[in-house]
Amino acid sequence: AIVRECPRVIAKQIILEYEWLGTMVHAKFYAGIFFDGWKCGGALAFCVGGGAAGVNMHMQFGLQADEIAYLARGACTYWTPVGTASKLIAYGLNIAKRKGLKMAIAYADTDAGEIGTVYQATNWICIGRGNSTKQMVHPKTGRAYDQKLSWNLAFKTGHKITRGQARQKLLQEGFVERDTNPKWRYIYILAEGKEREAIYNRIAHLVVPYPKRVKDSSEPPVVLTGEGGATPTHTLQSNIS
Repeated sequence: AIVRECPRVIAKQIILEYEWLGTMVHAKFYAGIFFDGWKCGGALAFCVGGGAAGVNMHMQFGLQADEIAYLARGACTYWTPVGTASKLIAYGLNIAKRKGLKMAIAYADTDAGEIGTVYQATNWICIGRGNSTKQMVHPKTGRAYDQKLSWNLAFKTGHKITRGQARQKLLQEGFVERDTNPKWRYIYILAEGKEREAIYNRIAHLVVPYPKRVKDSSEPPVVLTGEGGATPTHTLQSNIS
């Protein structure tokens, strides 16, 4: 299998069908893993800059916002072999590095039962849990959408309404706003040499041991989700993170 950059339309097809959030983002670049030279078995979406991973998060690493890649979405199809997600992430990071990015960040979503097993398998650094954020819950399906939902709604209208107005519209339609569980945060330092050492020294006090499951159960290596971690249930076989 070969990992290479791919068009958004290909990544979107994979992510919308197999990623547990079931939503797509407008990313800076996308990476896919291709079998037999053409069949895409998984995809990643990397956002860069613009507060993608948090408005001021880059400051604690001593970097510029456009030097950090945020692994926002990712998924593998049901038919991919064990190890697909790990290879996809590893080579996806190589693509980010070639673009001059200094660090990557990803999240393991505890609401989805994720602990970030695939990040652990690919040697990311865990820096503990972040802060709780808001999510919107669909009134009929009970499906939870992250806080970008109101922004996406405003975007679709060509910003004829503000994000705040979009939020109010969702609430009027019956969506319920609630706090999320704090996500596990993982970083991967792409810089080398003294720059790599300097970045690590800035976050050394945040580093924690990898979280483990209470029971002896683990996520298959093919798992990787955009927000981080893997979904519980049978979709573990198809999701990334």
